[in-house]
Amino acid sequence: MILFATAASGGVLVLLAAAQITWVASSAYITVILLSAVATAARTIMSQELVAGHWRIIIAGVSTVGLGLGWASSAAIGGVLVNAFGFATYFYIAAGLAILAAGLLGVFLFMKRSAPASPGPSAS
Repeated sequence: MILFATAASGGVLVLLAAAQITWVASSAYITVILLSAVATAARTIMSQELVAGHWRIIIAGVSTVGLGLGWASSAAIGGVLVNAFGFATYFYIAAGLAILAAGLLGVFLFMKRSAPASPGPSAS
């Protein structure tokens, strides 16, 4: 689900960048927000599944800090890009990054699925 939501966000961001009609841009924006909500929930669940129980609080904190830094830096960098190149360029870059993230996640999930299972604890 997270892979689909991230890749679809990239596609919708391209539509948002290219849209010249208000209702198309509005629909694309609403779709990005909906897909972001799905991806956020899925990312939280996945990040908690990947670590041992005693690391979950730390991972939740690091993820929250990372997301906050990402939002802050994207606002700063986005402001510079919008002033220099306009809004469409910003959305095209965001779409490319979303598609890149989906590709990296797909590779990670494929590698995790194809990795040999680790042996369980010994019975002795």
